[in-house]
Amino acid sequence: AAGGGGGGGGGADKGALGFRGRLGNLNRERRAAPNRELQALLDLPQDEEELDRFRCTHQETHGDLLITQTNVAFLARHGRRSFVLPARDIVRLHTKRYMAWNNQTDNSLEIVLSTGKSEQFDGFWERDECLNLVLAAGRYCGVQIAVDRAASEAAPPGHATAQ
Repeated sequence: AAGGGGGGGGGADKGALGFRGRLGNLNRERRAAPNRELQALLDLPQDEEELDRFRCTHQETHGDLLITQTNVAFLARHGRRSFVLPARDIVRLHTKRYMAWNNQTDNSLEIVLSTGKSEQFDGFWERDECLNLVLAAGRYCGVQIAVDRAASEAAPPGHATAQ
C-alpha cells in the first residue's frame, strides 16, 4: 500500500524515531530563537521562558500580556511600547468588568504593585487563565498575591444571589 502508515520492521520504527527526534530538536530551536529575542527586548534573564501570552489592551494600546516564571510583561503590537512588572512586586489582583455592556465576559484585570502603582489590562478573552498564571508566578517568587473579585462576579452565571 502506498504511503503505508504502520509499520513493518524495526528499520521503519528507527527511522520514525530519528525523524521525531530531529523534529523535536527543530521545534526547540524554533522556540528558543523568539525567546532570546523576547529576553533581549524586555531585558529578561537568559533562563526566563514565556509561559503564555494573552491578548489585551493597556491604556487603549493593543498588545499581549506575557507571563514568565518571574515576570508579567506587556508588549504592544508593533513593538511601540513594552514594560515588565516583576511578579515579586505584585501584591494584589483586582478582577473587573470594564465593558459593562457585555455581562457574559469578565474582561479586565488590575495589577497592584507594592509601590502602590497599578496597571489595568482590558479586553481579555482568557482573563482567569491569565490571573492563575500570575498567581503561579508569584508563588514561584515566594510571594502570596491577594485577589479581589468584582462584586458582579460574586455569584457564578446562572446562580441567583440573595436579595
